[in-house]
Amino acid sequence: MLPQKKYSLASGIALSVAYALAAYFAFGRAHGMPTTAFLCVLPAVMGAIPMLFADVDQIKNYLYLILIPWFTVGTFFLVLFVPGLEGLLCLVLLGSPFLLLGMVGTLLAWIIRAFILRSAAKRRAAALLSMLLPFAALGIERGLPVPEETVHVASSTVVKAPAGAVFRGLAEVATIEDAEYEVGIWNRLGVPRPIRATVDKAAIGGRRTGELEHGLRFDEVITVFDAPRTMSFDIAVDASTLRPNSTERHALEGGYFHFVDATYVIEPIDAERVRLTLSSRYVVKSTVKAYGNLFGRALVGDFQDRVLAVLKKRAERPVTMPSEPVAKGPVMP
Repeated sequence: MLPQKKYSLASGIALSVAYALAAYFAFGRAHGMPTTAFLCVLPAVMGAIPMLFADVDQIKNYLYLILIPWFTVGTFFLVLFVPGLEGLLCLVLLGSPFLLLGMVGTLLAWIIRAFILRSAAKRRAAALLSMLLPFAALGIERGLPVPEETVHVASSTVVKAPAGAVFRGLAEVATIEDAEYEVGIWNRLGVPRPIRATVDKAAIGGRRTGELEHGLRFDEVITVFDAPRTMSFDIAVDASTLRPNSTERHALEGGYFHFVDATYVIEPIDAERVRLTLSSRYVVKSTVKAYGNLFGRALVGDFQDRVLAVLKKRAERPVTMPSEPVAKGPVMP
């Protein structure tokens, strides 16, 4: 490949990354990331831009149909990750749609370039016009009614302990030590793990505060307190504790996702065991809620499983009774 041809393709990739970075900031300010415009239209345009800058010899190499979107998306993600603009979890969630739709955009641009727009001037004009598509799509998307969907996720575990002993550990949860908590893949990718829960009174109307890693805080109100069977509480995320550029901020701040409540239920199995169930309800309002729900269920379910594992260990922990003092009396001869 001649140096000039290399520059043509490289300049297209560089332009695509620069454009995607500008769009990222624009969509971020508009709270428009969990949208079809950002997750579908933007990566397609990113894949199309370098191909519209390619010359005839370059588009004959079918390997570029695969490599161009991978190079473009990979470079874009690297630019976001290195300075800390996005965490690893966000990039994992964005990876599938960006790579898939980026390849679709490259393929469409290859067809248009090969059979329709043979003039270099027209190709560049088409590339510039395509850059407006995500923003136009966002405007149209914002004008359409988006139905809300309430999602219910439940997790359960069997605990070998009395119902009362299990119930006593639900309203207020002492600090979870590192040795108690089994860190999972989602935690390693950036999902905050629970730290503790405090409550002003263990009764209906009690205010409960759930503290998570990275300073994230849930403000909760107990709505059901039926010992030793059920406890429910409403959940509101303290927006001031959301980390900048975090996945939770992107989802919660724009109103696309919000928690409703959570419920603990204890059901006797036999004389020695009970089933402890933790279920959560949350509302999704987005045109990409099917994709969001796929990861939402996985994240919430994993969070609940790990909380239940801690509660199970604590309830099953043997109770150490204080030893009785030895009575002192006269020494018998």
